[in-house]
Amino acid sequence: PVAAAQRDVAGAEEVLLVLDGEALALGRLWVLFEAFLALDVGKLRVACSAPGGFGDSEAALHKWKAHIDAADWVLAQATRKADDKRLRGFAERAWELRGHGVERLLAQLKRFLRREVYGQILVGAVRRGDRRAVELLLDNGASPEYRDVHGSTMEEVAWSEGCADIEELLFAKRMGNKSHLPLSAFFEVRELVEACDSASPDVLLPFFTEPEPQDGTSPSASPRGLDQDLEETAFGSPLVGRRLPRALDRALDLSPVASR
Repeated sequence: PVAAAQRDVAGAEEVLLVLDGEALALGRLWVLFEAFLALDVGKLRVACSAPGGFGDSEAALHKWKAHIDAADWVLAQATRKADDKRLRGFAERAWELRGHGVERLLAQLKRFLRREVYGQILVGAVRRGDRRAVELLLDNGASPEYRDVHGSTMEEVAWSEGCADIEELLFAKRMGNKSHLPLSAFFEVRELVEACDSASPDVLLPFFTEPEPQDGTSPSASPRGLDQDLEETAFGSPLVGRRLPRALDRALDLSPVASR
């Protein structure tokens, strides 16, 4: 039976894990075993057989969070004792001894289920216009970049439902999860210095000067280098301060140059 399950998973395009409304399937040893195999090769999909699927509310989130957290390989059961012994023996020989521990596989499965289940609940909450549920789902790890079965983003779904506030919330959350390069990363240092002519020195000067020490001592002099030469080019006098690209990045964000 174990070899047959491995062949079935290997030959399938995808493996659909269908959960009942109470997630009783997650308490079955065979279900977890086949889910581990499918997840390991990127073929696992998940759906819910209950009316309304996984739901679309805050209550649905709490319900499925508890169901997923309760999944446990040790407590899972098989109908026949022989299957129980066979599956656990295979797990110990093939996974535990090779470093692919069952606990690690179970953690990966739970992470996958949270992403997919929370994502499907998020789709329903967005369509229903439930901002509180959407916020709670995002706070619990639902991805703002999740797409529905038609390939639409959550922002597109919110827009189509006329929920502008939820659309803005999703946009802010999505952009907040991305890393943004500083302005100075897109320009050479001399290009930034040339742009300083378009900004008021009164705006830029504080960003180039080093704050006065709290103990009353004067700032330590830094070795003369390219940054100091460029500072003199920009303002006509030496300025002791922070590194030029960082200072310009902060200053230009406040200047008309950055808004062009």
